[in-house]
Amino acid sequence: MTPTRQHAANQSVLVRFMGIANIGMLVLSLALVYGWSQAPKKLTLRYPPDLRVGKVMGVDDVPHENVYSWTWYVIQQLNRWQTDGVSDGPRAIANLSAFFHPQFRKELEKELDDKAREGELRNRTRYAVPMPSSKYTADMVKEVAPGTWNVTVDMQIVDVMDGRIIKDVPTQYSVVVRLYDIDPEINPWGFVIDKWKDSPRKLDEPIKH
Repeated sequence: MTPTRQHAANQSVLVRFMGIANIGMLVLSLALVYGWSQAPKKLTLRYPPDLRVGKVMGVDDVPHENVYSWTWYVIQQLNRWQTDGVSDGPRAIANLSAFFHPQFRKELEKELDDKAREGELRNRTRYAVPMPSSKYTADMVKEVAPGTWNVTVDMQIVDVMDGRIIKDVPTQYSVVVRLYDIDPEINPWGFVIDKWKDSPRKLDEPIKH
């Protein structure tokens, strides 16, 4: 083969190789575009409150500390009646409705209606604060199924009427919390209280004034 023909043959092989390479790059680019289009638009990353020690977590992992702190906050706000239980009680339930399963919300509304009929809400304010001896421990949150936890929180419930404390009781709330991520715009945590695990109960610890 003459040098000219050898050069032409080499060029032909090179052209075919470049064509195959370009087709391969096009296919890879289309695959990347498709993969990117199928990726979730939002990811929820949950970090435990204390990051002083390292922790390896997956994207879907839910730290128990986050479940506990979220539950504590919701129950505290449920027990906040600034002016009067008759008006503030239903308002608290309505404001927190995104954090309750619909059936549990109905249960809370019925409990409040029963108390209103008994005259337990009028001219009564309420707030909840941490108990001095209460702190988070691992047994306060137990995962019973994927995305479902039994959560126990302790807090001091204080009721005031006519400027006088009429109730100052350490109380334990046990609830079932689960993932119910249907509207991240109003509930970015994706948790709801599903139901009472046990009825709220008074703890034996005395309150010192």
